[in-house]
Amino acid sequence: MSKQEPRQPQQARGNSSKLYETYVDCEISLKRFLRNFLKKPEDIEELAQEAFLRTFTVELQQEIKSPKAYLFVVA
Repeated sequence: MSKQEPRQPQQARGNSSKLYETYVDCEISLKRFLRNFLKKPEDIEELAQEAFLRTFTVELQQEIKSPKAYLFVVA
């Protein structure tokens, strides 16, 4: 993971759409990655969403320099 810098929560809100766009862009590859570890589609879906929510929570507190890589690490 790369080093993150602290920021104000209101700044993070403006960037949350960028994080969402990142999630949408890599959602298929993230779920494909998770399929290596999980077999049930509902488990894959749930874990992908959980990874997004955890990443979003961190993004509210500090900048994530590589959101896609961070999502995969969290997953």
